[in-house]
Amino acid sequence: MRFGKRPEEEPSVRVRRLEADTPPVPPWRLPWPLMSAVAALLTAATSWVLVAGFCILGWISVPEMKVSSVLQLGTQGWLLAHGISVGLPGAQLSIIPLGLTAVIAALGLGLSAQAVIHSPPPDPGLVGARLGRLAAVYGLTYVVVLTIARSWTEGGRAGQSSLLWAAALVFGLGLVGFARALAWQPPGLPPWLRAGAWGVVAGLCVLVVSGVAVVVTALISGRDRVGLVHESLDPGGLGGTMLLLGQLAWLPNYIAWGGRRPVGSGYRHLTCAILGGHAAGHPGAGSRAAGRADVSGADALAAQRGGGRCGCRVRAGQQPATLAGRARPAARA
Repeated sequence: MRFGKRPEEEPSVRVRRLEADTPPVPPWRLPWPLMSAVAALLTAATSWVLVAGFCILGWISVPEMKVSSVLQLGTQGWLLAHGISVGLPGAQLSIIPLGLTAVIAALGLGLSAQAVIHSPPPDPGLVGARLGRLAAVYGLTYVVVLTIARSWTEGGRAGQSSLLWAAALVFGLGLVGFARALAWQPPGLPPWLRAGAWGVVAGLCVLVVSGVAVVVTALISGRDRVGLVHESLDPGGLGGTMLLLGQLAWLPNYIAWGGRRPVGSGYRHLTCAILGGHAAGHPGAGSRAAGRADVSGADALAAQRGGGRCGCRVRAGQQPATLAGRARPAARA
């Protein structure tokens, strides 16, 4: 027997009875092609708002920039997160911020599940067919949005960037998201294929653990240089927050680069990418052969903050910290 006052979070007996007697309200439903297209549009719009909001934070400290330039810069960062290279004066950015890509994937998975909930369920024997159609509508809608955004930001340079990786990303995202929501089970896989899949997962886990160890080691061993670079940039409170968010967007890239070789070029490249400088075996070596450089979105923002006065001239192999340090004094001029 329990004495005392009933906790406020615990419903009363009458409320529990009403909840038991009230039939569940069925969710509203719309045709599945419409819900699939809406899920793609919401994924694109929500992720674009996140990136554009990041750029608007920079616009607060540099109000002389035009609104259209800020939105265009945000759209370029959004395209880059989908694997579409974007052009800047003197440089072509192609390194994908995998952290931002992961955020987009999480949004897509959640919205795909909502699209399945609010669309008529498929017949028991047609789950696989419905899955393919949902993923096709989702991917095609998303690719159309990406094409329009690329045409607006790149203009005549749109032909220099490919939609291949972006199409693979959005179609794969739709396929995985709708498969999870529909609880679709693939046909029986042979044992050797399952063993191979688990081997790949184990190898990726080793890569991630090794990369994290290298990232932590590089930051600890070079903490003095990190502080020196931060002080030379003098970003302030808002700028420091933006730099932190920008680095988090590329954190999975640092882990992948560091885990490539726990001892050797992976460590050397990661140390230079975080602390500034040059390293042999830079992943952008193929870009240098083509006469262009791969730089991060933080560099682009630093160059844009100079209003073009710094010329945004990027040498092949220039590291993010060095570029940002050179762009900052030009922005003050």
